[in-house]
Amino acid sequence: MSGDGAELAIDEPTTRGWRWYTGSASESPQSLSVLAVVETLFATGMYAWMAWAYGTTHLLVSACVTPFLLLRTPRSTARGLKMADALSAWFSGRLDLADSETSGRFALLVFPFQLAAYVSALAAGSVAIRILATLYTIGTHPLHAIREIPSNWWRFVSHLDLTVAPEAIPGVNRSTRTRSRRRMFLPASAIRAWLRQKPTPNWFSNALLRASTAPYVVVVAIFMLLPAIAYRWAIKGTSLIYAPFIWIVRTSFRERLEDRVKDVRDLALPKAVRRYALVVLTLFVAKLCHLVAPDAAATLWEDYDQLWDAARGVPVLRAYLAPGIMPPWHVAMAANAALAWVLYFTADWAASRYERKKPPNEVRVGIGIRWLTLVRGTLSIYTILCGLYTAASLIPELGWAPLGPRLFPW
Repeated sequence: MSGDGAELAIDEPTTRGWRWYTGSASESPQSLSVLAVVETLFATGMYAWMAWAYGTTHLLVSACVTPFLLLRTPRSTARGLKMADALSAWFSGRLDLADSETSGRFALLVFPFQLAAYVSALAAGSVAIRILATLYTIGTHPLHAIREIPSNWWRFVSHLDLTVAPEAIPGVNRSTRTRSRRRMFLPASAIRAWLRQKPTPNWFSNALLRASTAPYVVVVAIFMLLPAIAYRWAIKGTSLIYAPFIWIVRTSFRERLEDRVKDVRDLALPKAVRRYALVVLTLFVAKLCHLVAPDAAATLWEDYDQLWDAARGVPVLRAYLAPGIMPPWHVAMAANAALAWVLYFTADWAASRYERKKPPNEVRVGIGIRWLTLVRGTLSIYTILCGLYTAASLIPELGWAPLGPRLFPW
């Protein structure tokens, strides 16, 4: 991609694996950070506690907004940076009041108001740019934007941690234009630019102005980052509802089938997906045992009945665990988990054929993988929608009946 999109280098990761923390926004968005996973677990726990204590309204609102926060593409990032350049250029020079026609007294009176307008416009502009760039992408390349949702979700959940600074505008932290006007959207750079301003010829007046406006500048600089922080924690907090995205996250960016199947077999992300699949399958088997042979399950695990009784006593857990029945969306989750291992065995078989210099039929393997991806994507969307409906059914004001054993609410 040419222009601003080329300088971001976000289309394809250069390294993949796992690390204790990300440490830099330029790392691969497909990499796994242990700190990011811990943050996600903490945010999920906080959202679960709030759902238990105060109901699921906040959870439903966050979950409904989350998909729109994940429609980021290289095109929307480049468009947002161009908007940032235009806004910064429009404001450039408007704080420079130290000219021959401006008296020091007049500057002393005007500078705080001008500064307030400037930094407020930057803060509001960063939010507006996010929205406009996303709407532009939805309008011009809707399928591309939707296709990026799972990968963007995985980046938020397992890659972005406390060591990666929130972005007032997507991509601004990683822009290689070190002298660009868009640096005004970096709070630290904005504060440095404010410190360099000399609105009056008198040093004492300048010092007085800085002291009087410092709290405002710091507050607005923080405000520039609050939307990005809120986005990040909303996505992390609703990660359980959107966990089915993990089945359709793009795990390889390489074109050759040989490289793709080896990536599925060997890389950290597919391995994490398979471990998650084992957890899902274990829970499904436990639920099946509870329905088919509860006495046998209680014999194997002494506290089994107590755990189920405790779950029934919590409305949120009772709605999602659905004790006594096997909802179709639980079966869909288990099927997706099983298909993760089907994909692994297929990739392992194909990779071993390539290593023995006896390549498989690439057309058939490619078609099989595409069909697996289509089925997993359909099951993932169905499971997510059922999770959202279940959260909505817990809000008394809506009056929605529980999904129960039905395939669809209607």
